[in-house]
Amino acid sequence: MTGEPNVVFFAGVPMRDPHGKRLGTFCVMDNQPRTMSTDELKIVESFAGLLSAEICLRSAGRYAVRDLIEAEEDKCTLYDLAMTDPLTTALNRRAFFRFSEKEVRRANRHGLELSVLMLDIDHFKQVNDVHGHNAGDEVLKKLIQTLVKGVREEDLIGRLGGEEFALVLPETGPATAAMLANRLRHDIKKLQFLSPAGPFNITISLGVSEPFDGDTSIQPALERADKALYEAKKNGRDRVELAPSVWNEKAQA
Repeated sequence: MTGEPNVVFFAGVPMRDPHGKRLGTFCVMDNQPRTMSTDELKIVESFAGLLSAEICLRSAGRYAVRDLIEAEEDKCTLYDLAMTDPLTTALNRRAFFRFSEKEVRRANRHGLELSVLMLDIDHFKQVNDVHGHNAGDEVLKKLIQTLVKGVREEDLIGRLGGEEFALVLPETGPATAAMLANRLRHDIKKLQFLSPAGPFNITISLGVSEPFDGDTSIQPALERADKALYEAKKNGRDRVELAPSVWNEKAQA
C-alpha cells in the first residue's frame, strides 16, 4: 500500500452479539510486515469479545438470561464472561445492576409495577461440607436452570455472590411475585442430587419487595427484599416473605 497510513499488515476479528449478529470488525494494523502467533491471535479475539460485550451492554434495553443460554449453548465466549457468572450463566453483578436500573427507570417513566426477589439456598455450606464442592456447583447450576424455566424471557436473574441470587420481574406486582416465588420454591424442592455421600435435596428461602415512588435505583428494593429474605430464614427457612413495607404501603392506600 502506498501513501498514508502505509498499512502493510492487517488482522481482523468479527465482533458479534450472542445471536451471531455482526457488530463490526476489531482490527490490528501495522506499517511493518509481521506474523502473529497463536497466543497473539487469541489476545486479539479476546479484545474483540470484550468490545462486543461493551457495545451490547450500552445498547441493550433489556436482557434475558434465557437468550444467552440458547444463543451460546455449548460455547464459552468472552461475551459470556463479561455479562454472566461463568458457573451458572446467571447475569453477573455488573450486568444485573445495569439492566435492573434500566427496568426501574422504565417502570417509573410509564407507571408500571416492578418486583424484586432475593433468594438463597438453605444450609448451602452443609451441602459443600457433606457432599463436596462439585456437588455444590451442580446445585447452583440446576438452581439457575430451574429458575430460567420458571420465569419469563423478560425477567432478569443475577448471581450476586455465593448462593445468593436476585430476580427482577418487570410489570409484576409483589403479590404476583410472591406466588411466583412459591412456585419456584416448590420446583426447586423437587430437584434430586447425587453424591458419594448419598442423594440429597435442597430448599431455598426468598424475600419479595418492590421499588417505591421516588426510588431511582434498584438498590432500595433489593435491600428490602434482602430483609424479607432474612425474615424467611429466621422463621424456619424454605418459605417466602414479603417485605413488611410492601404490606404497610398497601394498607395505607
